[in-house]
Amino acid sequence: MALRHKEDLEPLGTIQDAIPLQQGVSVGAVWTVSHVARRLGLAQARGTTRDGKLALWQVIARVIDQGSRLSAVRLAMAHAACAVLGLGAFAEEARYENLDWLAGTQARIEDRLFAQRQKTKPASLFVSDVTRRSVEGTQNALAAFGYHRAGTKGQRQLVLGLLCDKDGHPVSIEVLPGHTQEPQTFAVQITKVKARSLNLSPFVGA
Repeated sequence: MALRHKEDLEPLGTIQDAIPLQQGVSVGAVWTVSHVARRLGLAQARGTTRDGKLALWQVIARVIDQGSRLSAVRLAMAHAACAVLGLGAFAEEARYENLDWLAGTQARIEDRLFAQRQKTKPASLFVSDVTRRSVEGTQNALAAFGYHRAGTKGQRQLVLGLLCDKDGHPVSIEVLPGHTQEPQTFAVQITKVKARSLNLSPFVGA
């Protein structure tokens, strides 16, 4: 229309009266982050089942907006999450059920990601670290009183153990009871790496 009336743009001022305009869902953010996830192997590691796709949306939603689980459901309505990822509509309960699925398949997902990296760049050095996070309430099975570097007292906490390769790629994360000592977290991570390296012996040291 602008090219047709380039000599006289005044008619464009009334175009909204002739053409109904409607705001659709946003596509760009979901499409971009999903392609990055595929390039990194995150999508493949989760699989193509509905749970796998929903788990991928859990990641994408956190990248787009640092909100709650409920906000991620609303976010899917504003973004083309279902269309881009091939998902059907889902409610808040599905997100929480998907967290249970993720907990049950975490080791398998970590194994797949580790195997993908080992094929292209075998790791020979791993770095382990822990952090502690205070939690509210008393119904968390892993929450316990323990040493906290920040000096927080009177609050239960969780211990998070993170293992990365020398390039900073995460290999494993473990949530442990709040009273767990650092040497214990290191032993857990070493056991994981040893088991995975044995399963991937053709790739290790190649």
